[in-house]
Amino acid sequence: MYMKRKRLTPQIFAEIKRKNYMVFSCADFVFLAPYKTISKCLERLVDQGRINRVASGLYGTIKINVHFNAPLEPTGEEIAEAIARKFGWRIIPSPEIALNLLGFSTQIPACLCYI
Repeated sequence: MYMKRKRLTPQIFAEIKRKNYMVFSCADFVFLAPYKTISKCLERLVDQGRINRVASGLYGTIKINVHFNAPLEPTGEEIAEAIARKFGWRIIPSPEIALNLLGFSTQIPACLCYI
């Protein structure tokens, strides 16, 4: 059922890079090992400074702004997509967000609402 490997933490980090996840949760890696094992491996990666904790149960890759040499926080859309993947939801942005994402409006919605 699960892939048996001695070193799961490097395998999870390689999977993050391969799928180009910006924000992710333990649920994205349950095909590799049980949930608690994945959680412990992600905790180790946070301790090593290779990923950061975005919120409870959500983790993100560390992106650096080349102009300011400062870390960037994940966008609201990336967080919403990760939460949707975690719970198996399909989400659609509200009309205001969709107009902004498509470039039809320059107004940035204050509230990120998804259906």
